[in-house]
Amino acid sequence: MKKKIIVIIVLVALANSAFSQFEEYFREKSNVVFFSGLVFKQDSRQRGSYYGAYLDYQIFKSDNGKWTFAPYGVISRSNSDLIISTIKKFSYGGGLTAGYYEEDFSFRHQLFAGLSLGLKRDEELSETINRKGRYIGVQKDLLLNTSLNLNLLKSFGLNENLFPRSQLQITWMKSIIADKKAVWKEGGESELLTDQYPWNKEYFEVLAKQNIIKIPIDYIHNFYFTPKLVGHYSYLAGDNRSFYGIGTELAIHRAYRDDFLTLGALYKVSRRMTDNYFILSLNFNLTSLLRRN
Repeated sequence: MKKKIIVIIVLVALANSAFSQFEEYFREKSNVVFFSGLVFKQDSRQRGSYYGAYLDYQIFKSDNGKWTFAPYGVISRSNSDLIISTIKKFSYGGGLTAGYYEEDFSFRHQLFAGLSLGLKRDEELSETINRKGRYIGVQKDLLLNTSLNLNLLKSFGLNENLFPRSQLQITWMKSIIADKKAVWKEGGESELLTDQYPWNKEYFEVLAKQNIIKIPIDYIHNFYFTPKLVGHYSYLAGDNRSFYGIGTELAIHRAYRDDFLTLGALYKVSRRMTDNYFILSLNFNLTSLLRRN
């Protein structure tokens, strides 16, 4: 039973890592973002899902337009299923993002850089049922979140629509307060389990994205379609495992704005090739869609 619980916790961690990227929309005055996704374990009936929302509002912009600061908030729910086991998680948090813009970073590129720092509260309910009885565990964490986001945007060249944007994102999350309680129910009786320890939720991720080409699809509304290649590395401290991934994203955006619609697919494998996952994601930025230049 312990092994199954650990595996499904990993599934939840992989699903929830996806929304960390929404803490870096420093290019807009404000952002209202909705996100969701599905996670599938290869050669298994394990699956998970997540959904949530992100909001920020710029409260400061320097006179030269290079520096910005914005508080943000994020909320999400996730579920994971493994036949006889389930995990449900509710998360919420907030913090501050700082952005920096350099118009003349290089001969051909502009630079957008962002740094976020915040706290997140996780409330997780796990349940496993077998012939002998039922295990119920509740873990609550207060986590420190930080993310660095670097973007190079092509502004000059023979073909400005080819490889228009390169992005590197580094995310780190660590639990600073954790508490777990669990009970075993059997035959109408309940026993408080004293040998339960909080799952270590420390998480590190590096995500690289390369826009391949920017294709105009609507000149009147300035809509552009952009396919991307995605590379991924992550480390889960809970069971000391590293994952590597490759994937793609299909995005639509307005000229000089962030993507307002993104569909993503990522394939992640563990270093020992024992746990492989497919992740499908959908992100929608309402303010980037409504804002016009």
